[in-house]
Amino acid sequence: AVGYLCLRFHIFGGMGELPPPYGVDLSAPTAVWKILRTIGQYILDFMLFVHVEAFYFDGFWAEHWVALSGLVAVAGVMMIWGWRQAGDTRAMRASIAWTLLFMAPSLMAMPGERNVYLASAGFSTAAAMVLVAVWDRHRDQPARALRMRRVLTGVTAICVLIAGIDQVIMWGVADTSQTVYDDLMAALPDPPSDARIYVINQCPLNAGGFIQGVQLHYGRADIVACALTLSPQLQGTTEDSVYRTGESRIKLVRENGIFFDSFLERFALFSMPVSTMATSARRLDLELVTPFETLDGLTEFEMGLPGSLDDGRTFLFKWDNGRLRTLSDLSRRSRWPRLVECPVRQTPGAVAARE
Repeated sequence: AVGYLCLRFHIFGGMGELPPPYGVDLSAPTAVWKILRTIGQYILDFMLFVHVEAFYFDGFWAEHWVALSGLVAVAGVMMIWGWRQAGDTRAMRASIAWTLLFMAPSLMAMPGERNVYLASAGFSTAAAMVLVAVWDRHRDQPARALRMRRVLTGVTAICVLIAGIDQVIMWGVADTSQTVYDDLMAALPDPPSDARIYVINQCPLNAGGFIQGVQLHYGRADIVACALTLSPQLQGTTEDSVYRTGESRIKLVRENGIFFDSFLERFALFSMPVSTMATSARRLDLELVTPFETLDGLTEFEMGLPGSLDDGRTFLFKWDNGRLRTLSDLSRRSRWPRLVECPVRQTPGAVAARE
């Protein structure tokens, strides 16, 4: 634990924080509420097996803070009871310290199951200590021991049921992520050499490693692929459109929302200021025609591609999740979202000039 802390402080100059939206902006007044909400989600994850994932649960808890507070109170009572059972043991205290230590960095990041793999080891040990303490207290009393076996059997059955439901949901999520690649390969079974594939409103589940995923699926390293824009969430609440403004230039417009997650911000920019986006774009041979200083209120921007839109090597697609409204839609009908060819429209000015 000491080595982990020293290494983390050396690399990040502290516990470390990620840029928004993946990290908490500590300068904002809402940072405290976001951290408290994240703590609450992780408590529910550990105590009540409520899944943690920013894409489809964080927004829900932000809107239903009364339900979140009530469930956290229930989990708090359970934790107090567990501490009363085994809090005097050295292993219990060490487990709680371990959990708190490795939870701390997660509170600075977007909530997700992937952030708590180290902390969960400490929590699992603490839960085991409670179980051992309760069993030791009642094992010499046959009636109570039998009652405890029945209770534990019931709890185990509930946990298995919850885990099963969670796996069904995650299977739908994973299947949706894979659908993007399946649709792409169905539309482009044999792309030309040095093909450039761009996707707007990309599925947020696989946008991070999209270029690697495309190259692995095709088995070709010459293909360039990237997500120009990302869907803000799995549900189809916004729509992205592409307008042609020149031989190799396009304007991307987002309706019913703002661009908070362009590929530049998420995958090339990291913690750099927004003003460096133009430099980040050039790493992928893209040009920001009109660089911007902030993402606040950004609903459109113009971009230059490395080749002509008519040279036969440039392909534009769009992840269409317009009919997806809830997470249950995703688990029941995971084939609803599709990757479709994106029509490149002419801007009104270009149409008027041609007429």
